[in-house]
Formats: sequence, structure tokens, C-alpha cells
Amino acid sequence: MTPAVTPRLAYVAGIVVATCVVAVIIWETIGVVGDAAPTTETRPLAIELVGNRAFSTAEIRADVAHLESPLLDGSGAVDDESLQREVLLISSFYWDHGYANVKIGTPRFERSRNTIVIPVDEGPSFTIDTVTVKGQLIGDEHRHLAMIHIRPGERFSRKMIADDRETLATFYEDQAYAYADVRVTTQLDLARRTIGLAFEIDHGVPASFERVDLINNSRTSDDTIRRAIAVAAGQPYNATRLDETRRRVAALGRFHDVAVSIRHGSTDALVVATIEVSDE
Repeated sequence: MTPAVTPRLAYVAGIVVATCVVAVIIWETIGVVGDAAPTTETRPLAIELVGNRAFSTAEIRADVAHLESPLLDGSGAVDDESLQREVLLISSFYWDHGYANVKIGTPRFERSRNTIVIPVDEGPSFTIDTVTVKGQLIGDEHRHLAMIHIRPGERFSRKMIADDRETLATFYEDQAYAYADVRVTTQLDLARRTIGLAFEIDHGVPASFERVDLINNSRTSDDTIRRAIAVAAGQPYNATRLDETRRRVAALGRFHDVAVSIRHGSTDALVVATIEVSDE
């Protein structure tokens, strides 16, 4: 399963229009270093994209704002990790809007303008050419193509491809193939500005639950939690029922965190599931 990303809201305060550039202003609390003891004041830190033509900075930042992290650390310096995340979010925006070859340059901080400038080389927009599904298939290719959303002629989208890969993987995991591998390969045609996609499936051997472990770091009894668990030892592996287990345990409303994980059992045909809970 794809790991969850916890959104973190950025503080978007306004939009400033500059020559050929739209800069979205993010207000941060900045430590002022001088002869006097450090104090704080509210000053605007701007991010400015240059070279972008298909989308304005405002459009891109509005789309990714809910995933951003504060760009300044506690000392008022630019946080490298947050800046790297910002670059990745901008890249991801382009990848999801057809621009598979976008290149994001090295950001630079212009202290005189209190602005981080990020160069963008968008490259061409791509559409999907052919879409195929091959490998160890349960049923024919047509059945698999009907499960997914990406189609020839559509705009390239990394997210849609990732979602379709997850759909195919979950289908096989629900048929007991706990270790099914779904690989995606691409064929880029720069002249035609198209990308061919191939989903290749290796489902491996069917598996069953060897056991279901409970790590209970709460005041709730094991029996109460186990009544909400939707899988049991000896049953065929099923990813959807594992996800249902997580939802049902969380729905008890007693826990700060509910984590569900799997690992290989004593053979390749066995899976150990672990449900771990902790109090609010």
C-alpha cells in the first residue's frame, strides 16, 4: 500500500504581481539577528518561479499548499529539507499535468528581496500512447484494462498511473497474492510527445495468514479489539479485509493510532499480520 502523507497547511497571505512572475507570499515568523538580543517579527518570504509558462506560480502553489511545510527553521534560516520538499511538490504538480520531462533548477535565496527563486524548465507536454497489461494475468488483458482509468490520448499523469498500479496490485492481493508485483514501464517518444505504458504483473504464489498479532498499548481489552479484526489465521490473504480491519479498529474511537502491517511468515505462502494500537 502507498504510505500516507500527512498534509501540513502553509500560511498563504497574499499574491504579489511582478514583471512576468506571480509570487505567492508566505508569511513566517523570522528571528532577527543583530546587536540586540534576538527578537521576532512578521516579514514576508516569497517563492518565485521563473521560466514557467504553462502555469503561473499562483496556480502551482495553490495546488500544493496543503502539503507544504514551513520554509524557515526556528532560527529564521531557510530549512533545506522543507525546500527540497517544495521542489518535489512543484515537480509532482508538473508530472500530474503532462510534463513528464520537467526540470526544476537549484533554488537560490535573494536576501535583498527576501525571496527564494526556483528555475523551471517545463519541457513539452505528453499524452498517453498505448496502454497494455501483461504478465501473470487472472483473466485476459481486456478485463485488466477495464479496472484502470488511464487511456490512450489522455494527458500524462503520474498520479493516475500510480493509482492504477495500486488498483491492479490490490486486485491480486485480494485474490490471496500477498506479494504480487506490479511494475510500470514507459516508452517515451519525444518526436510525437507521447508515452506508452505497460503494466507487468508477477503475482507469485497465493498466501494465507499464518497468524494475526495484536500489540495493544492501550487500556482497551484485547477481546474488544479482536472482535473488530476482520481477518484470522488460516484465511486466504486479502488486502481489502486488512484495510477494513484498520477502519473497524479505528472506529472504536479509543485510540490515538492504529497501524496495520504485514511480513513474511515461515514460508513464502504464509503472512503474519500485525495490528498495533495506542491510546489517545
